[in-house]
This record gives sequence, C-alpha cells and structure tokens, in this order.
Amino acid sequence: MILSEKRLIEIKKMLLSQKKILTKDICEKFHISIETARRDLNKLEKEGVLRKVYGGAVLADDSLVPEPIDSWSVRLTENLE
Repeated sequence: MILSEKRLIEIKKMLLSQKKILTKDICEKFHISIETARRDLNKLEKEGVLRKVYGGAVLADDSLVPEPIDSWSVRLTENLE
C-alpha cells in the first residue's frame, strides 16, 4: 500500500471518530504540507467521504457511522422460544 493510501485511510478513521478534522491537524500528524493535506481532502470529498469547510472538513454523511444497536429490537429477534 502506498503511503498516501495509508494516510487517506487514517484521515477517514479520524473523521469517523471526530466528525470533523482541521487541515493543520492533518499537516502536523502526517508531517505533510498544507497543499498535500488539501489534495487529500479533495480526493476524499470526491469519494463522498467528507465535505470541505473553511480550515478543514466534516464527515459528509452520518450514516457512515454505525448506529448503536437498539436492545429492544435485538430482544425481539433473540430467544423466541
């Protein structure tokens, strides 16, 4: 896997956990230039992963984040006997 591909995967993970990310944080974490960080964000925006905003990006679709399992719906389908 190419270094840039690994970086994009890590950026996706950061977005899933934080819902937003700052360009300067990407630069500091990966020791890359602001231009490289912006190119990465552009790639991820084209994939529909994020939406660029001033200074960074936000998660494009909250449906990418798994919903917590509703215990009631689980109980309805388990132990039916």
